[in-house]
Amino acid sequence: MAKKKTAWIRDYKTRKSSLKRRLTGLTKKVNELSILCDMPASLVVFNREEDQLAAWPSPEAAKSLIDKFYSLTDHERTMKAVDPESYVQTNIEKIEKKLADTRKVITELEMEHLMFDLQNGRELADLSPTEVDKLISYSGKKLMCLSKQMGSTVDHEALRASNVASGSGGNGFNMMGTGRSFYYLDKWVFVDPQVQKPCDDETHLPTMVTGLDLNMEPSHEDLGTYKGESSKAAGAEDDSE
Repeated sequence: MAKKKTAWIRDYKTRKSSLKRRLTGLTKKVNELSILCDMPASLVVFNREEDQLAAWPSPEAAKSLIDKFYSLTDHERTMKAVDPESYVQTNIEKIEKKLADTRKVITELEMEHLMFDLQNGRELADLSPTEVDKLISYSGKKLMCLSKQMGSTVDHEALRASNVASGSGGNGFNMMGTGRSFYYLDKWVFVDPQVQKPCDDETHLPTMVTGLDLNMEPSHEDLGTYKGESSKAAGAEDDSE
C-alpha cells in the first residue's frame, strides 16, 4: 500500500474539521502516554488562523509544566534527550554488551569442559598453545575470585601467567615454545590456608617453574611439609611403615 502524501489542505472548512478531529486524537494519545508512563505531560497547539491556543489538560497546567522544564539546567534538560543517531548507538552498545556476556559464558563452559577432560585422562600434550593460554587465564581468574570470597588478597600479577613452561624434560614435548615459563598454582598459595592472610613474603607467591623436567629427582625442600599439611600430602615417607 502506497504511503499517502501529506499536503496542506486548501479548503478552509475541510482544514478546520481536520484540525478538530486530529487535535482530539492527539489529546487522547498524550493522556494515554501520561498514564502509561506515569509522567506529567501537556499538549499545546496554536491555531494562527483563528488566533486560538488549545492546551491540555489546561492552559495553567501546561504553563506550569513548561516553566518547570525551563527552570532546569541545560544538563538536566538534555540528560535523557536522544536523537536517532544516539538512540541507535545506545542499542548497539546494549547488543555488544549482551554479545560479550554470551561469549564469556561460552568461554567458561569450554574451559570447564577442558578441565573435565584433563581430569579424566586427557594429556596436557594434546592441548594447543591457545587452549593452554586460555586455561591458565581462566584458572587464574578463578583463583582470584575464590581468594576474594575467602577474604584474602592475592597479587594479580603473581597469578597471571602469560608464559607457559618449555619442554618437559627429555620427552621432547614442548608446551608453548622454548625458554618460556609458567606459574605452578595450587591450594597452598599461602603458608597457612586456614588463616589466609595477605603477605608480601615471596614464599606466599606461586612457584615459577622454568624448563620443567619430570625426570628430575625431588629436592629435600620439595619433600618438606608446611603448616597445616600432613607429611603424606607432601610426599614424605610414612614413619609407620
